[in-house]
Amino acid sequence: MEEKKKIVKTPLEQEYQAIESQYRRDVAILENVPKVERVAFGLWAVIDIALLVVFVIGAPLYIVSGNFVDVRSTAGLVRNAVTTHSLSLAQAPASLTLGSAKTLTGAPGAYDFLADASNPNANWYVTFSYSFSFDGGGTEKMPGFLNPSESRPLAQLGIKNDAVPRNARLVIENLAWHRVDRHAVPEITRWLAEHDAFPISAVSTSSIALDHGALGETNFTVANKTAYSYWDPRFLILLERGGSAVSVSEVTLSQFLSDESRPVSVRWFQTIPTGATVRVVPVLNLFDPAVYMKPQS
Repeated sequence: MEEKKKIVKTPLEQEYQAIESQYRRDVAILENVPKVERVAFGLWAVIDIALLVVFVIGAPLYIVSGNFVDVRSTAGLVRNAVTTHSLSLAQAPASLTLGSAKTLTGAPGAYDFLADASNPNANWYVTFSYSFSFDGGGTEKMPGFLNPSESRPLAQLGIKNDAVPRNARLVIENLAWHRVDRHAVPEITRWLAEHDAFPISAVSTSSIALDHGALGETNFTVANKTAYSYWDPRFLILLERGGSAVSVSEVTLSQFLSDESRPVSVRWFQTIPTGATVRVVPVLNLFDPAVYMKPQS
């Protein structure tokens, strides 16, 4: 077999071939650049149009949705404010219930003032100052209080006046509400019952004959059935007929110890009316640590 002859190009031919290849590449590039530019321009136009469409459609939607979000947020804030206000009102203490003031004849030339007051709140106690006004005058302010759910008379006794006071009115000022600490007092009803247990027994009434008439006398025994000793608990004694007070007095028992009983005697500047009954009301701020002889638990 004949051997194939190997063609060997001269340097000039090789250089010519390289020039020709370079020329073809340049021509191909020149021919394809416009196509690439057109494709790129087309893609850019498509992207630009898409962005424009997104802007045209998205901007109004964003504005509208933003308005809706703002409206919802505003409505939510209003609802929260209304709810908070409602809860505050629901948790706020109800107002005191006050009765009409009464004027009773006490010692000669002196008068007693009396008015019922009630705290309807089971979780709040209240402190205040009170006085009685009447036509042409009034009494001095006195500190007052009502324990949770407490109802009792407010009184000022032995007020001197030249004539019977007319149109007496109870005046409450400097009202301050105090919420009961439910961590310290988890069961308020039981706590009050444990601190306010002063049963009355051996009640008797009689008349005392005098040269110029007669006076009434009431005797009873009060017991401290709590686990606490009190420095100076005060008791209001009401002589009532038909549920209405006809005379009032008060007594303070110094150092009233736990489980102690004390006899009490009260003189009235009038005879005891037929069918009259005696009501004894403790006047003791159970939330004031100063009333206890020892620290309360």
